[in-house]
Amino acid sequence: MTATEMLPSASSDPQGAAQASTGAAVPATADGSSRPVAHAMLAAFAAIQFALISGFWYRMIGLQKIDWSRFNGFLIAPQAGDVTKYVLGYVACSINGFIFGLAYAYLVRPLLPLPSTRFGNFIAGQAVGVGMSVVALLWFTPMNFPEFHPGFFSQGFGWKLIVGTFVFHGAFFLQLTSFLDALGSRPWSVRLIGRTAAKG
Repeated sequence: MTATEMLPSASSDPQGAAQASTGAAVPATADGSSRPVAHAMLAAFAAIQFALISGFWYRMIGLQKIDWSRFNGFLIAPQAGDVTKYVLGYVACSINGFIFGLAYAYLVRPLLPLPSTRFGNFIAGQAVGVGMSVVALLWFTPMNFPEFHPGFFSQGFGWKLIVGTFVFHGAFFLQLTSFLDALGSRPWSVRLIGRTAAKG
């Protein structure tokens, strides 16, 4: 057998050769995709947009509409017109949700002792969402809207807003964890940012 015969033929399996070339050129990443940061950014952006829009649909399930954009717009510019409040609040909520989505994916989720499976990721996200809702109702809303006398656990706003707050954060984390799972080749399991693969 000659040296030429011992070499693998490039034309015999072009797809395999392309895959090998791609694998060599692009190292595996923590989420199984070639661009983990872009992956998380897209998931965070989609999650906050879905959550903000979902607030307008709550009447379908017997709750009241929750417009977090106007809530936050009131905090930013209380004397501004309605449209200005909405736009400012929408931008603020979008930035805040985007940043928190990235923080969750890279900093919070790896610390939670739950398996990196679709169900485990779902439970982890919902647990964090419940925690955020409790903080919002106990501290964020009462401290930022004292003129409306929200009372303990924001009960002054009524039970529908309390339940809606849990639904809002549940919707955010449902979308966030779904996108984090769907865009990678395996469930999201970040340990290090960058091109270092999470083993296991």
